[in-house]
Amino acid sequence: INAFGGDRSRVLLFGESAGASSVAMHLMQPTANNYFAAATMESPAQTRYFNNTINTRAGEELIRYAGCDNSSSSTRVACLRSLKVSQLLSAYYKIEANVKDLNTGWFVPSIDGPGGIVPIDPLVAYQTGQFSLTEHSSPCR
Repeated sequence: INAFGGDRSRVLLFGESAGASSVAMHLMQPTANNYFAAATMESPAQTRYFNNTINTRAGEELIRYAGCDNSSSSTRVACLRSLKVSQLLSAYYKIEANVKDLNTGWFVPSIDGPGGIVPIDPLVAYQTGQFSLTEHSSPCR
């Protein structure tokens, strides 16, 4: 930043559309203040997140629909690694079509708890002031 004539203490992180979701993820980081001073999200940021229970279930369903469920844990990993992208996508689409209660949607961030990359639901963090920056802008509507 300094090499371009900027002021490191006044960096604004900006994101629009999917970029707004990326900004929201950065705001959840306890060390965010070390890298930028303010953040702006244009367009609503990501509002759906998974937790470990849903992640485990999604993984189990992927293993089942990919045909890798008749083996030990290490063999399942090897089976998944051996699949072509088209086979993984086919398994994913089967989950979307057949497992309605999972509500997978496209790949979304996971709330991984204290010490994790996304320690709490970002909407809760904003509502309760548990995000990294003191200077921020709300999503534009």
